[in-house]
Amino acid sequence: MVSFISNFILGIALALPLGPVTLEILNRGLKNGPKNSLLFVAGAMLAELIYFSIVFFGLNEIAESFFVQNILGFMGVGFLIYLGIGNLKEFFSKKKKESENNNKNPFLAGFLITFLSPLNLFMWAGIIAVAMNSNPSLFTISGILWGILISYIVVSLIGSFGKKVMNKKRIKYISLIAGLFLIFYGFKMLFNILGY
Repeated sequence: MVSFISNFILGIALALPLGPVTLEILNRGLKNGPKNSLLFVAGAMLAELIYFSIVFFGLNEIAESFFVQNILGFMGVGFLIYLGIGNLKEFFSKKKKESENNNKNPFLAGFLITFLSPLNLFMWAGIIAVAMNSNPSLFTISGILWGILISYIVVSLIGSFGKKVMNKKRIKYISLIAGLFLIFYGFKMLFNILGY
């Protein structure tokens, strides 16, 4: 049980830094409320579960191939920049309507932003390798997934609560900042893929 709790805390520590997934969960909570944000979380967690399963059950040789990593990486770069540009377009738009970009399919967006990041694959490969050495039980190692899930839900609820206490102008500026960070992470990922 102690190993599960330490892995749970590790999952929280992995999920809380301000990365593309956390930013988008917060952004969706602020702009569209809890349903949209939680659907995004569900999609992100499905991708996390797939990577977890690939690494835990030993299929990481396929996933670690140079070709697969680069294909996923370039698709991830494109998707992050696409989301960021959508936020920028919404900020500079004179129209008052909600973003269609954020409402189309939050589950799919959450899945894609998480699955198309090759960094997640490296994260899972490294973490599970270490965790397997200390306690190879599926229950113990799944503590990491539970920690990530709880962190994402808390961020989603913070964003949703923020929608109630913040005015539309502030939410619009937070969306602008989130868009700029998504584009930044997209280009950062591109430079990592290209070896810079």
